Formats: sequence, structure tokens, C-alpha cells
Amino acid sequence: MGSARSVFLTSQDFGGPKIRRLLEGFLAKGGRLRLLLDDDWFYVRFLGERFGMADYEFAVGWILRTQRRYPSTFEVRYLETDNTAEFQTSLHHKFIIFQGGSRDAVLFGSPNLKDGALLKNIENVYVVRDSDVVRRFVQFAEDSWSKALPDLEMPIVDSNQFR
Repeated sequence: MGSARSVFLTSQDFGGPKIRRLLEGFLAKGGRLRLLLDDDWFYVRFLGERFGMADYEFAVGWILRTQRRYPSTFEVRYLETDNTAEFQTSLHHKFIIFQGGSRDAVLFGSPNLKDGALLKNIENVYVVRDSDVVRRFVQFAEDSWSKALPDLEMPIVDSNQFR
């Protein structure tokens, strides 16, 4: 993650041991990480590993452990896209904003942030350092972040209501 001090990450799906080590190393060096996820990543904890697209072990294990280990520098929010949302959709964008280093940058493209997608698949990935483009991604990220909810504010929904 280079010299960045702050990272905003959003991806429809993410996980894998290499991704975990990369993010943990960044946090261990004092970096600030904000992670925006689809609400499936929250509800999979309660509805089991067959619900939605979220990686059950990553959602139940790694995210919760990492939140406890880095409570002041690792924030996670969930965008309501399913059963509790006004619209039925899924969070599908995939980008990472790096800030506070020598030059701010945004990485975006087709892959989810998963070991398999980044190491095996044929994907399109772009890294842009143009300040206007980065600023627009930051604005979009901040708007999305303001609409998303942390764990304790997510609505509790009867599992029979999920589709």
C-alpha cells in the first residue's frame, strides 16, 4: 500500500490469505482502513454461510477479529442493498483510494479484491493519480460511506423476510 496512511476499500467480494496479510500489515504500521461492504457481509453472520455472496469465514472471523484488534483505525460499514433497502440491488463497485502518501491514487477495475481474482484471473486494473479523478472517487466514497451503517446500527431482520 506504499506510503499511504489512509485507505478506503470497497469491493463486492474480497478475501484470501494474501489480502488478509496485506491489510493486517497496513494496519499494524498505523494505517487507517475504511471498508465499505454490501449488507450481505453483515447478514451472513446470522444467516449462515449459504446466504448471499459474502465469504462466511472472512465476514465472521477476520473482519470481527480485526475490528477488535484495531478499533480506532479499522472501520467497516455496510450499504443496505437487500431486504431492508428501498431498492433491491447489490454493491458492485470495486475500488481502493490511497491517501496521505507521496501522491494520492485510486485503483479500480473489474476484479474483486480476492487472491484468486488478482492472481489467477484475466482482469482490467487501472491506477490513476490524476488529482481530479481521485477527488471524484473520494467524493463518491464519502457519499456512499455517509449512507452506509456500522454494525450496531444495522437493522435486525427476521430471516424469513430475506429473499
